Amino acid sequence: MRRMFRKSIVVLMFLGVLASLYAQTSESHKSKRQETMKLFQDGKHLEALPLLEDLAKEDPKDHEVLLALATCLVSHAGTLQDEDAATKERLRARELLTKAKALGNTSALLENLLQTIPVDGVVQYSSTAMRDGEAAFARQDYAEAIKHYSRVLELDPKNYSAALFIGDRSATATSRKRISRRLRKDTSAPLTSIRIGKPPIATTPTCL
Repeated sequence: MRRMFRKSIVVLMFLGVLASLYAQTSESHKSKRQETMKLFQDGKHLEALPLLEDLAKEDPKDHEVLLALATCLVSHAGTLQDEDAATKERLRARELLTKAKALGNTSALLENLLQTIPVDGVVQYSSTAMRDGEAAFARQDYAEAIKHYSRVLELDPKNYSAALFIGDRSATATSRKRISRRLRKDTSAPLTSIRIGKPPIATTPTCL
């Protein structure tokens, strides 16, 4: 009887230790998730990317993390000079978005990304200046991004994608109003920028 009692005590102690470890792990995950999502919401996509990778591995069914990870992959793809590597990033982003949607995520950001990321992951740019501008924007080097986007507008004043990327930082009030009117008339125009806080978060249009 005493031996059974001792075994029961040992089992209970072991279960208690496991419960404590689980609680600590859960709290650690929660804290890490909050910090990482804050980085994402602040537009620090490249900084948040590796942390989101870890969170997605820890909880593959967290659709908000999957959406954030996909968004950061799109931003990262914009910084890559190797187009094959960039295409793989966008394809993986689409897979994560599809999974997040299946898990119940119905956000506008998810739907917009699914619409703007090409099915084959290949993005065609109108100029190297547009590509360089997107890469600088993804790095949060806004001064450099504005320089490249301004160059795009010099070459093509009707390129509202470049003006949208520049946004409130350099576009004149007149150009913003003109672009806004064009966008309202052209409902088929790709959404190249989604604002979910400051700074603005850029998505990848199918053709820039």
